[in-house]
Amino acid sequence: MLANQIARNMPDVLVFPELDVIGLLFASGDRYVRSLSAQRLLALLRQDNKLDDIGLSRNEWTVIANKCAGKGILVLLTQIAVSFARHSGRDEPRVVLFQRGTLLSVTREITNLAPSAKFIHIVRDPRAAVSSIVGIRAARFTKFDKKRMGRGDAIGLSKNWLKYTRRVDDLRERMPDDVLQIQYEDLCRKRENYLRRIAEFLRVSYSPAERDKAGLSVGTNEQELHTNIDRAPMLERLLAWREELTGWRGFLVEYVIGDRLEFYGYEPYFTKGVGVGKRIGYLVRGRLEYMVESVGPLSRRLAVLCKSPRLFMRM
Repeated sequence: MLANQIARNMPDVLVFPELDVIGLLFASGDRYVRSLSAQRLLALLRQDNKLDDIGLSRNEWTVIANKCAGKGILVLLTQIAVSFARHSGRDEPRVVLFQRGTLLSVTREITNLAPSAKFIHIVRDPRAAVSSIVGIRAARFTKFDKKRMGRGDAIGLSKNWLKYTRRVDDLRERMPDDVLQIQYEDLCRKRENYLRRIAEFLRVSYSPAERDKAGLSVGTNEQELHTNIDRAPMLERLLAWREELTGWRGFLVEYVIGDRLEFYGYEPYFTKGVGVGKRIGYLVRGRLEYMVESVGPLSRRLAVLCKSPRLFMRM
């Protein structure tokens, strides 16, 4: 939602669809990318099936690989951005925005190559996040493969939320002027105020868009996940997790998150008044679900290890 709003309201920013290749490049390292021939660089790029979402032809990708072979990550990303902008009928952008949470694991590599890089992080109530993921996995999509959503258990998702936010805290401490953190609920309630704040942070102009102005393109495989992307934030959905998240999962989220829940300003809801018997039952059920859901991610990590040990180290 935020990426779409930035695309619509900040003409100086070129916003990419969510891609995997950015993290793959930085995890591989600039020296490794420089060592690749044009053919091997093209093969590396083609590991990301989402690249088709930006609309460049196979021939255009071949041209990019030939131009950028041996020149490193920044030259490659710049050429991709220029080609994407041209394909979209735009001038060369002043600022390029990549949206991918896994980039947190390669921030040092990013800032070493691009000291002017900035990061925007959105904190969302973990109960809403877990409810959303569980709901998506339970739905039946005709095109989107729900296996790509990763794990869907309350304990595992809560641990990931903790790990993620702590990584951001470390980044904010290391780069206080270059990390902007926004609470999702605040963004929904005061969208325009926060868009202006983001534009100031990025040092770009803010121009409220006309209703029909194009925003962020969504890949065909994920359109069912983002049917509301062009709608205004639905404020009535902010607390929908109270009804949609089952009590035992809600309890587990709050139990795992602990004091960090209130640290971010979120009040406990599911743990209030839960007796000892229910607590034990919820924890046993949650631990069993956690064990089952851990099989898939473990097998995927082993597959990555066999295919790319360098990338595995960044997971």
